[in-house]
Amino acid sequence: MSGARRGRIFFGIVLPVATPALVAAASLTFAGAVANFAAPALLGLPVRMQTLSTRLFGMIETGETERGFVLALLLIAVSAALLFCSDRLVAGRKAFTTVTGKGGRIKRFPLGVWRWPLFAAALVIGLATSVLPVLVLAASSLAPQGGALFSNWTLHFWIGEGGGALAQGQAGLFRNPMIVEALWNTMKLGLTVALTTMLLGLALAYTIVRNKGTWLATVLSQLAFLPLLVPSIAFAAAYIALFGAPIGPLPSLYGTFALLVLAATAHNLPYAVQSGRSVLGQISNDIEESARLTGAGLLTRLVFIIFPLTIRGLLAGAILVFVKMVRDLSLVVLLFTATSPVLSMVAYRYASEGFMQFANAITLVILVICLAASLAAHLIQTRVQKWKQ
Repeated sequence: MSGARRGRIFFGIVLPVATPALVAAASLTFAGAVANFAAPALLGLPVRMQTLSTRLFGMIETGETERGFVLALLLIAVSAALLFCSDRLVAGRKAFTTVTGKGGRIKRFPLGVWRWPLFAAALVIGLATSVLPVLVLAASSLAPQGGALFSNWTLHFWIGEGGGALAQGQAGLFRNPMIVEALWNTMKLGLTVALTTMLLGLALAYTIVRNKGTWLATVLSQLAFLPLLVPSIAFAAAYIALFGAPIGPLPSLYGTFALLVLAATAHNLPYAVQSGRSVLGQISNDIEESARLTGAGLLTRLVFIIFPLTIRGLLAGAILVFVKMVRDLSLVVLLFTATSPVLSMVAYRYASEGFMQFANAITLVILVICLAASLAAHLIQTRVQKWKQ
């Protein structure tokens, strides 16, 4: 209205307002890329390109645990330094206020002649990044040779019997006892970690929200988000150092399912705490105060008031943790043993040995599980809060 051009509006208003969110997203993305193991391991090792995460895995696999722990500390230092710098960068720019009120409201802008070109570009990007890779994975899991994806398809890698010439005599996905066990372990791990993080996250979030402004809330808030500073593979290395050998009365947990649950719960705790704080912040203290005046204890208030009112947000956080655990590789790659196989690790083993059909088939199974979990979460939330209808 005052005559400012679009470029002036973008660089003078939109970009400065969005800078904190952009910097935070870039920092988390960089930290995730530094700690990523799967992509460098599968794409970089054939050309002898190493990263800190792959070197860390190789050192611990070959018994050089002390040098591996040094690399883990280096990974932690790199991620923590970047997140600290990004926080300092936006520290003085957190007081932005939207004049029109709620910042998340939908506002449409006319695109004019650029409407259909931008739609076509968005469609191409969406298909290339979402649909096309899934189709290639499906075709690869059916092709007997990697170079001919769309000819001579076979279901051997899914339901074939072992002993033949194909796939060096290995049985198909659903006839292989190891893969069936890995599927069961993956589901059990995801559900267990989702439940433990949901309950522990609710307890921590309740303490933080109800004691807001106190030193206890500040300390718990900082500790709850500390795992975000630690890359997944470095986090696993820390738990190997902590529970790899007996410590006093505590037995060694290495190679057990309990260690996987313990490490995964601790590493995913920030997501559960953030979800719990978001939903608890929308519940008035007056409801609890009324229950307290009638003699309701803490456990009664949690079970009959807090939990029912927060179940929708908690389910969203639990599903996020479940999906993350089903497809996670960086965390379980060091904690994986023959007695506790999981789908992501089995897929990595197949890919590293050259059996890409099996690896791609397992990847599709993981994708189906994640999509089914998201659909189940949506259905559960609509049934829990029928008043929205």
